[in-house]
Amino acid sequence: MKQPGVEKRQKILIFSHSSSLGGAERSMVDMIDILASKGFQVFAVLPNRGPIEKILRGKSIPFIIIKYSWWVTNTKITTEQYLDSMHNLVSALPKFVKFAPTCIITNTAVIPWGALTAQFLNIPHIWSVREFVEKDHGLLPDITFPELAKIIYLSSEKIWFVSKAVRSEFEKYISGDKSEIIYSLVSVSKDLIEEEIVSPYKFEKSFKLIMSSNINPGKGQGQAVKAVKLLIDNGRDVELLILGHKKGESREYYKKVAGLIGKKYKDRIHILPFKQNPYPFILKSDVVLVCSKSEAFSRILIESGLLGKTFVASNAGANLEIDKENGLFYEYGNHIDLSEKIEYLIKNPEIREKMAENLRTEMQKRFQNNKIISELLPQQLREVSKSGGLGHTFGLIKKVLTGYYERDTLKVQQLKAELQAIKSSKNYRLWKKYHKVRDSVKGFLKINE
Repeated sequence: MKQPGVEKRQKILIFSHSSSLGGAERSMVDMIDILASKGFQVFAVLPNRGPIEKILRGKSIPFIIIKYSWWVTNTKITTEQYLDSMHNLVSALPKFVKFAPTCIITNTAVIPWGALTAQFLNIPHIWSVREFVEKDHGLLPDITFPELAKIIYLSSEKIWFVSKAVRSEFEKYISGDKSEIIYSLVSVSKDLIEEEIVSPYKFEKSFKLIMSSNINPGKGQGQAVKAVKLLIDNGRDVELLILGHKKGESREYYKKVAGLIGKKYKDRIHILPFKQNPYPFILKSDVVLVCSKSEAFSRILIESGLLGKTFVASNAGANLEIDKENGLFYEYGNHIDLSEKIEYLIKNPEIREKMAENLRTEMQKRFQNNKIISELLPQQLREVSKSGGLGHTFGLIKKVLTGYYERDTLKVQQLKAELQAIKSSKNYRLWKKYHKVRDSVKGFLKINE
C-alpha cells in the first residue's frame, strides 16, 4: 500500500523580482514545473502585471500581484518606494496565512521581501541567487555588497547559487555552509520552437550571428558590432542580429551601439526589440554570441545548445563552466579576438557542427535531464521545512528599512490598522502557528500601540 508522500503537504511561496519572461523568470517557471511534478503546491508572488501571468495560468499555478521595489538598482531607491513596498507586503500577509506555506523561496538577489515574509510567518526561507548584482547588471545595493551578502546568509536556511562563479563572489564575504549549486533546469517548448517568424536576415547565404540579451553595457553588444564590422571590412559575408532592445532601458548605451553601426553597416547589423520567444530567431542563426562582462550563467547558452547551435562567448563569469570543447571563448573586451573566433567557425563548418552536437549533449545532460538537480531541489525543501523558522531578527534588514517608517507617521498608522485586521481575521485565529505574525511585524517596525 502506497503511503501518502510528505511532499503533498508541502506548500511553497515563491517571490519573483519581475513579471516579464527573462532568463531568471523562465528558470523560475521551470523550477515550479519540477516542484509540481514532485507533489509540491506552489503559490507565486509577482511585483506587477506581465507576460508571466499567462504562463502561470496555463499551468494552473495560483499567484498574487503585490507591488514592491528592488533593493538594488542603477538609480537611487526612494523612501516612498520602500514605504509602499512594506505597506503592500503587510497588507498581503492574511492571504499568505491562508495559503499556509511551509517554505518561501526568493528568486534572485534583488528583492528582500520574501525573506521578510518568512520572518513574519516564522517559516524557513531559501534564497535563489542568480546574479553577481553589480558585476553583471551594474546594479548597486542600497547598502554595501558585503552587507547584502550577509543579509542573504542570515535570512536563509539554504542559499542556491546558479553557478560556481556566483557562489565564489558571495563567499568572499559569507560562509559556504548553507550554499548549494542549483543549475537551471531548462525546458524548451515544442510550441515555441515551431512558432513561425519572418527572418530578420537579408542575405540568404550570409553567416548569421545572434545576440539575445537586454541591450546594456554589461552584455557587450558594442564588442559584437565592432567584431562584425571588422569581418565585413575583410570581405566576409556575415550578418549580426541583436535581439533585446527594450524601450526606455539603457537608452544611452542603445544610442551608442546604434551609432557604432552607422549607415554603412545597417544592412548587415540588425537591432530588434526584446522577444519573449527567441527560439525561432536562434534556429535561423548559425552561431550564438555571448559577450557579457560577467555572466552569472547564460540561459541563452543553454537554450542555444539544446537547439543545436554552438557559441562564441567571453572568457568571463560562469561562461567558463561550459566544456571548452563545445564552443569558443574570446578575451572579454577584445573585439579583434572575437572576430578571429567567429572567422574560425566560418572557415571550419565541420568543427562548428561537431561543437554544436557536443554542446547539445552537454546541455541535455546538465540542464534538461539532470536527475541529480531535480531530486536535490525537493530534498532540500523537505529538509528546511522540517527545521522551522530561523527564530532571530534580521538586524541588517532592519538597519536598511526601519528608518523609512520613522519618517512617515501616516504609513505607521495604516500599518497599525492592518496588523489589527490580521489579528482579528478568521485565518489568524484558527492557525496558531501564525500567531507570531503581528508581533513580528510590530517588533520589526518598532510600532507601539
